[in-house]
Formats: sequence, structure tokens, C-alpha cells
Amino acid sequence: MSDELRRVEPSDWRAAVAAARDEGWAHFDWVSAVDEIGREPAFRVICRLRTPEGAALRLDTLIPRDAPVLDSVAAVFAGAGWHERETAESFGIRFAGGDDRPLLLAASFDGPPLRKDE
Repeated sequence: MSDELRRVEPSDWRAAVAAARDEGWAHFDWVSAVDEIGREPAFRVICRLRTPEGAALRLDTLIPRDAPVLDSVAAVFAGAGWHERETAESFGIRFAGGDDRPLLLAASFDGPPLRKDE
């Protein structure tokens, strides 16, 4: 069984994740990103949700490299906060309204390690 995929506009990100939760996609799996450098001047942010029966849904959105900001979904799924913090450190993406404390990297680490242009 493959994941269902929904492409979402960045401005609709939080509302789309909340709507999916309300439709029965009640189990948060993960949030992360992909650096689309060379294909698009953007990052693809992906959220994966599941139903109690095991079906999976991927919501994804593209955010521009020069302004990598997206609304946090931690208020929708509390577990998303940790994933957003990891993604923020790894890619330099800011999750507006989320927890911006460092998570994994030492303060002396220079630059987001998963960005392909750094």
C-alpha cells in the first residue's frame, strides 16, 4: 500500500495538517525536509500521518530557499515539535510559532548540515 500524497500551498500548511487530522489521519509519524537544489530553488517539507488502521498520508509543500519559513504544526500534533526543531537545525528552515531552541548540534557547529549549498 503506497502513501496518499497531498500537495499543499505553504500558506495552507497548518490548516491542511489540521484538516487531515480531523479526517482521521490521527497518528503523527514525522516531519522533515528535502533540499530541492538543482531542481527547484526551494525546500520540500513533508509531514507523514497515519490512520489507526495503518494507511499513510504525505502532505508536502515547497518553500523558497531565500525565505525558508513555514508555520509550525506542533499545536496540531505535539510530537511534531521535535521533528521541526531537527529540520530547522538540519536545513535552516524556521517554523513560525514553533520551538526555536537548538536540539542536536553543538553551538559551535557552523551552518545547516543537510543544505546542499552550504
